[in-house]
Amino acid sequence: MQESDYTIQKMDCPTEEQIIRKRLRSMKGILGLEFDLMNRRLKVSHTLDDTQG
Repeated sequence: MQESDYTIQKMDCPTEEQIIRKRLRSMKGILGLEFDLMNRRLKVSHTLDDTQG
C-alpha cells in the first residue's frame, strides 16, 4: 500500500469533498481517502504504481 498527499486549493466545503470522494472511491486501486478541509489536503491510500502520470 502507498499513500499520496495532494493539496486542492479550492476545496473548502463538505460538498466539494463529496464530489471528489464519489469520483475516487470507485476507482480500482483506491483503498482509502482522508480529507482535511481546513488545510485543503487529501491523503489517498492506494495500490497504484504511478501517481505522476
